Order: sequence, then C-alpha cells, then structure tokens
Amino acid sequence: MTKPSSAQEADVKVARRLGLEVANPTILSNSNNLVLWLRPTPVVVKIATGHHQRLHLELSVARHLLEQNAPAVGSASDLPQMVHEGDGFEMTFWRYEPTDGSEPSSRSTAAALSELHQALSTYSGPLPSCEDELAAVSDALAAVRPVRAGDDPRNSPEKSVSFGTSPKRETAGQRLALGPLPYAAEAEVDQRMEAK
Repeated sequence: MTKPSSAQEADVKVARRLGLEVANPTILSNSNNLVLWLRPTPVVVKIATGHHQRLHLELSVARHLLEQNAPAVGSASDLPQMVHEGDGFEMTFWRYEPTDGSEPSSRSTAAALSELHQALSTYSGPLPSCEDELAAVSDALAAVRPVRAGDDPRNSPEKSVSFGTSPKRETAGQRLALGPLPYAAEAEVDQRMEAK
C-alpha cells in the first residue's frame, strides 16, 4: 500500500491547478491505487500507485463502455479527459457517483456484468489477460517466505506472508485451478464448493 499523504498532496495540487476547490479529500480506497473523493466537488481521482500503471487504458475502456451504454462511470466531463501528472504521480479524474450504502443484489450485479462483458467484446484495443495478473501475483508471492507454525516474523529480515485456511481462499485457489470461468458459472461453482 502506498502512503497516501504524498500522493494525496500531489492530487490536490493538480486538482487546484485545474480549477477544483478541494476542501476535504476523502480516501475511498487505498490498495493497488489511491482513490479519493475530492469533496465537496463531484469528482473522484484515481492515482496510480500500484504496479499496473494502466490509466490510459482505463480511460479508453471507460469511454468505449459509455459509448456502448454499458453501466460504467465516466471521467469527469468538466476536466481534460487524459492522464494528468503531478509530483511524479499519474492520475485520472472521474465523476463521483454517490451510493445509498446498500449492497446490490446478486441478480443486478450479474446483469451489470453481462452488459459490461457484452460491451467489452466490441472493444478493439488490447486488454490485459488474467494470466498476466496471475503471473504478477506469483512473482509477488515468490518474493515472500511463508510463515510456519512457531515462526516469529518480527525476528526475520525477510518479507513474510501467512497463508490461512479460510474457505474463501480455498475457493479462490480451487477456482484458479479450474481456469477462467464465465461469470455466470462462478455462482454455480461457489455453490458446489460450499456443498462439499
């Protein structure tokens, strides 16, 4: 995870340079990228902090999805729709879409995914493969040492990771062993695995 303060400071500088009055930037997500709501504006910024650096592709795909009337959020229309740079960070600006806090139903999620997959099937540019993502995860895992019973990772100079036995991790591992599944089959696979 990236330390949000320097990326957040870079974003606020760029946002203000673009004419946004940012009073209270709020972190919405901080994992592979830092995502901030630039309150009180109706704008969200995504700052590339992870290994992907695919903001150009994301803008292109989002534009295509919206042209196909797929359920996607577009970039902030009042700002230049491009990858911006500030203090060494790349970032894109998107429309803020408030939610009511409730989780969408499985049925509405499946319908939205179906629409997205259909719209993506007409995208003419290259898209990253899940094999590339799995290779990146494999490389990251190769750089760490599993924590074994009795180990104290605080005493080790090596990076360590603990592998639990939660059902969700087993399900994900089993699903990967089956190869990529069509999204409609995932619920069926989960039900079969839970029944075992």
